[in-house]
Amino acid sequence: FVEGISPTQLTEPIQVMKVFQQVALLVGELHRSGHWNLDLKPGHILVDDQMYCHLIDIGGGGFTPLYASPELLGLLPEKPGRATDFYSLGSRTRPSLAR
Repeated sequence: FVEGISPTQLTEPIQVMKVFQQVALLVGELHRSGHWNLDLKPGHILVDDQMYCHLIDIGGGGFTPLYASPELLGLLPEKPGRATDFYSLGSRTRPSLAR
């Protein structure tokens, strides 16, 4: 069990960038081990009181259309994979910084 907050609760842009940098590194490690998340969204990222990130519900099946990449939605011929996770991460970073 990990206690933490959603990255959407962070208010300082520098905190948001540090969190998303950590998440990118975590996702990279996941990919190097041969796995994909395919449903990377704020609800699957927890930030603990030391500002360390934790990915939860990795590969739990299904996806959330709001955060899904075009290939996951069937809009592109490519198969979901690494790019899918980084698309989701990038699509969440920009709105978090634009607040």
